[in-house]
Amino acid sequence: MNLINYMNGSEQFLLLVSEESVSQRLDIFVAQQIPELSRSMVKQLVEQKAIAINGITAKKSGVGLKLQDQIVISIPASKTTNVKKWPDDIKIEIVAQQPDFMIINKPAGLMVHEPHPKCPELTLVDWILYTSESYKNVGLPNRPAIVHRLDKDTSGIMIIPKTNSAHARIGDMFKDRKMHKTYLAIVQGHPERSGTIDSHIMRHPVKKHKMAAACTLREKSQGRQATTHYQVKEYFQDGSLIEVHPVTGRTHQIRVHLSSIGHPIVGDTVYGNKSELIARQALHAHKIAFEYDTQKHEFFVEVPGDFQKLLNELKKLQL
Repeated sequence: MNLINYMNGSEQFLLLVSEESVSQRLDIFVAQQIPELSRSMVKQLVEQKAIAINGITAKKSGVGLKLQDQIVISIPASKTTNVKKWPDDIKIEIVAQQPDFMIINKPAGLMVHEPHPKCPELTLVDWILYTSESYKNVGLPNRPAIVHRLDKDTSGIMIIPKTNSAHARIGDMFKDRKMHKTYLAIVQGHPERSGTIDSHIMRHPVKKHKMAAACTLREKSQGRQATTHYQVKEYFQDGSLIEVHPVTGRTHQIRVHLSSIGHPIVGDTVYGNKSELIARQALHAHKIAFEYDTQKHEFFVEVPGDFQKLLNELKKLQL
């Protein structure tokens, strides 16, 4: 590997494909050669047209490589970030601190990162940079220190890597399904005691802010395979508390899958109905478990006040 250019903080690398790497996927090859990059980061660089093979911009991160292919990776410079003052009324709990990562409890109503550069809202990234500006160099510039997401109105546990090496490793652990996440959700109706929802998820053909469960073969070809396991913890008169284990991590996966079986999450105005008892979808990332440096970790956070209040109201009408 050669660093062929360094200008204004940006880096450009040249990689040459040898015999032992022939037919290897681009994302796997690059991640092996540059350990600070995870396969998901390589995919983002491809989407940003920042990787070229033999002078031609790469279109897919999964393309197979040939002998003597020359790969140029252009890693953009970290953008100059104006660190915003964090307001005292938005509390973010730090659950645990480790040398390579921290575990936090994201409140509902907070976006993880800005959807576009002119977004006026505060985000979790703003809080991370307010905590320490060193995070701005972790991961890619448009979403520093972020390796996974929760929807704006979903509360709960998240892992924040502290170094580029940790960012790459943890990113690949998510991709390889070695991060085991447990969610709690309150849904409408009474689903079966346990079940597995296995259906492709695609962008909604009309409402572009929504996702949808694919039904036909044509729709499946436009979507991505997704699997969600669930188990009922408690039935109420007109609702259920369930524990959810997503195997994959597609956009809005849990919300789409539960809605597709006729049991949308209470308060989910996109895939279900508005609720008078809670002002957002009753979905909480409760626990994360994984192994890192041969040590097993398990962290959890209790449900927030609005979720517990909804539970208490439903328990009054318990079956």
